[in-house]
Amino acid sequence: MEAGQPGLAYRTSIVIGVAYGGRPAVASTRQIEVIVTGVHTESQAQKMQDAIRRLSGVRQVGQDECNEGELYLDVEADSLTADRLAAQLEKALPGISVTETSKMAMRAEWNPG
Repeated sequence: MEAGQPGLAYRTSIVIGVAYGGRPAVASTRQIEVIVTGVHTESQAQKMQDAIRRLSGVRQVGQDECNEGELYLDVEADSLTADRLAAQLEKALPGISVTETSKMAMRAEWNPG
């Protein structure tokens, strides 16, 4: 992998619960690494997290770090690939432009205007 590209971390969790009728319910989730440039303030970081959190299939969003204008997030999603997450995010948040995606990672530039 070349420097500057998002990692291809692939982590899958299995959540087992009991559905109605006593049958086990299994839900598979995956972690997607999201790197966004153009995030310079804590309020911008929060706005990005909130926008991702509202997307269909996203369970939770955790911030790894935010420094020098780059925001690193871990997104837990229900069988959502980085490509599908990227497409949803570009529709939901003005000024976002996805520049790279792999199966489990995406990189985007944001100009919040």
